[in-house]
Amino acid sequence: MLTPETIEATARASLAIAEFAQVPPDVSAVEENSRRSIELAEEFDVAFGGAMVGVMLGRVRLAQGRGADAIRQFETSLAVAHRIHDTLGQAIALSHL
Repeated sequence: MLTPETIEATARASLAIAEFAQVPPDVSAVEENSRRSIELAEEFDVAFGGAMVGVMLGRVRLAQGRGADAIRQFETSLAVAHRIHDTLGQAIALSHL
């Protein structure tokens, strides 16, 4: 069921991807939209929020030169994907690690 939260979470994730694709990327906007998307998604879809958008947030932290924070985020995404048996999410998180 579409709710305002699902729509906003999806829209913010899409914005984060578009902002990351810009040259140069707007990492501040990517980080804000990714974090907000995760917060909203935690209420309705752990896989979307914790695994997939979490990887995007980890990539932002890499772009910011925050390697240790990126690793922690990728590990969090991997743990969420593992917990819900999301093999694609696990592969993506492992690939970034």
